[in-house]
Amino acid sequence: MGLDLSYALNNFNHNGKSEISYEQLLYANEQLQTIIEAIPDVIFFKDAEGRWQFANEPAKRLFHLHTISWQGKTEIELGKLQPKYRTAYENCLRDDENVWRSGAPTLFEETMIDGDGNQRIFVVRKIPLFTPENQRKCMVIIEQDITSHKQATEQDHKLAYYDPLTELPNRRLMMVRLEQAMADSSSQGCSGALLFIDLDRFKLLNDTAGHAIGDLLLKKVAARMKTCVHEEDTVARLGGDEFVIICSGHAHQTVDAITRAQLLSHHILELFKVPFQLDQRNYYSSPSIGITPFMGQEVPVTELLKRADMAMYRSKAEGRNMVRLFDQDMQATLDMHNQIGKALYRVISHKQLHLHYQVQVDDERHAIGAEALLRWDSPEMGWVPPNQFIPVAEESELIIAMGDWVLETACEQLRSWESNDLTRSLKLAVNVSSRQFHQPQFVQRVAQIVKNSRIDPTLLKLELTEGLILTNIEDSIKKVMAIKSLGICLSLDDFGSGYSSVFYLKKLPLDQLKIDQTFVQNVCGVFSLVL
Repeated sequence: MGLDLSYALNNFNHNGKSEISYEQLLYANEQLQTIIEAIPDVIFFKDAEGRWQFANEPAKRLFHLHTISWQGKTEIELGKLQPKYRTAYENCLRDDENVWRSGAPTLFEETMIDGDGNQRIFVVRKIPLFTPENQRKCMVIIEQDITSHKQATEQDHKLAYYDPLTELPNRRLMMVRLEQAMADSSSQGCSGALLFIDLDRFKLLNDTAGHAIGDLLLKKVAARMKTCVHEEDTVARLGGDEFVIICSGHAHQTVDAITRAQLLSHHILELFKVPFQLDQRNYYSSPSIGITPFMGQEVPVTELLKRADMAMYRSKAEGRNMVRLFDQDMQATLDMHNQIGKALYRVISHKQLHLHYQVQVDDERHAIGAEALLRWDSPEMGWVPPNQFIPVAEESELIIAMGDWVLETACEQLRSWESNDLTRSLKLAVNVSSRQFHQPQFVQRVAQIVKNSRIDPTLLKLELTEGLILTNIEDSIKKVMAIKSLGICLSLDDFGSGYSSVFYLKKLPLDQLKIDQTFVQNVCGVFSLVL
């Protein structure tokens, strides 16, 4: 059946007298039908009584019209012929009536299940046409399938705001929700709490069982933690083995935020007592948890995270598998941390850094070398201990510039020692930070500094920590080999504080090994048990 141009072309004039021939009308009808059939959108026309008069090929496929006699039938009649589409037809009839009453073209979104059982989403345009006497004439329906676009948009949103491994909110979404929770606590006059959770000895699992097993544990941990929070709370993964829970405050709650957060934390500790099934083996894990409350937006989001993180590290320092609250002592430490962070940016340009040289002797107390120790003389704070300012510098790119300054200054000292018979053969050890070592151009930078200072590279010793090596073992081995090829000596500090050192030790061309005291204590303990 062709298009009825009394509907499609609106009669050409209001008197019903066409000024073109029947052949021209027929040709125009065929052309219009060809154009509409070429459009990929679903298009169909109904008369004033709601009877289907025309449907293009996409419409026929959507409603499976090829096998039924559909022309001239209403939605009620079509619903009887196709029971599985009855709901869709009834919705269509209801929408038609709303459009007729509005008297204007209407645009809306609609979801339906097609004949293959797939959910599809359409943008629907319904255009009512009226006679000059304002009587119903016909309705044109155009439906554009936006399912793929919707799915792509949802996928983009998921990638932007959710962790792909655990499907939990990621750091970006967590920050948004934390800001909202803080704003809500202010407007509702009730406090909330932030939990910072880190898995104990997760690196050991990754090193011994592989990253696939480590990822499996993270997924199971995420699923387990989601079971113990309220619907309005947020469980998020920051990255690695770090998780955050936002306990939103609500006026109807009968317990305060701290009490609720402590109850939740101890519930999590209990959940972790049940082993995780990993590759058909039971694995016991434990969390270290830090808690900080919040009320309103007096404290910035980043500061709140630092507080919870600091409380978590207190938990780790005091034995792991426990909960600690952020307190005033931690606040004093955090304030000092922030003060140091602001002052650090002036240390190099204002020449506040100094190297002290600690002599190293052999068993006959003969000087054989020295270790360069970095010191900071701040005009505001006086002498700042390295264990206070080095971790702060590690958090920023400043540690890179600071490391370069230390290496350059140490090489200048070696150069000056060459003119003195007492110091000419001394070796000078320089500590290398993790962030500095893992810079892509680290080896090239060391080579350039040594070349510019014109020193004997065999008198320079770089001290690396075991943890630094284990962060990225394969890359670390390549860099160590490259540094050794320059003639520079290598020392491994804090040996025994990690878990995989013995296995990889034979791959490293080390000149010196510094054994961590905890390793010696553990060995002594083992011997005492054997004896």
